Amino acid sequence: VFPYYYAHLGDLARACAEAEKGAQLAKRIGNGVDESIGLYMQGLIAHWRGEYERAVALQQQALLVSQTSGFPIDALPLAMMGAAYLEFGDRYFDKVVELHTRAVQAMDNPIVAATSAPARAEFGWCLVAMGKVDQAVQQFEIGSSYPSFLGLLAKPRLLAGSALVALARKQLDDAAQLIGDARTFAEDRAMKFDYPFVALA
Repeated sequence: VFPYYYAHLGDLARACAEAEKGAQLAKRIGNGVDESIGLYMQGLIAHWRGEYERAVALQQQALLVSQTSGFPIDALPLAMMGAAYLEFGDRYFDKVVELHTRAVQAMDNPIVAATSAPARAEFGWCLVAMGKVDQAVQQFEIGSSYPSFLGLLAKPRLLAGSALVALARKQLDDAAQLIGDARTFAEDRAMKFDYPFVALA
């Protein structure tokens, strides 16, 4: 909870420190779920900072721990690894597709699916960047259908991504409505970590 809280306030340094502390504590007591979430959060913050190689390394660790836990979150680190590889350039498109395919397969598990809204947002943004807008909108719609804590955290990115799809389809009124909704949702809740996403869109 603390890492999300400080990220919400825009204090990424404190959020990362809390995520690292939580992961270390979880490892000591044998709590694989919270250890994997702590590693995932550290990787997410590294990604936001543009530290893509570090982000991949942390998400690889998160995935390994998740796979041995009783409550796997495999889709989250897989999705973020795919997003990081996309930042390395077009030559890594096949790697992005491979990682995202594995994440989608992981979501056959209902437990994984319940935590997948942020992963769906990452899929969608990557697909938009790769020019696959029809597939992207499916991910944004599925991600928006999960009534969960993580679904609410991902909502501005899901809405902003849907706005990009509408823009690509020249549905300008829809795009304006969607990005307005994304900004309103993020700003009303002071979700500072999402401001760059809604500004980019």
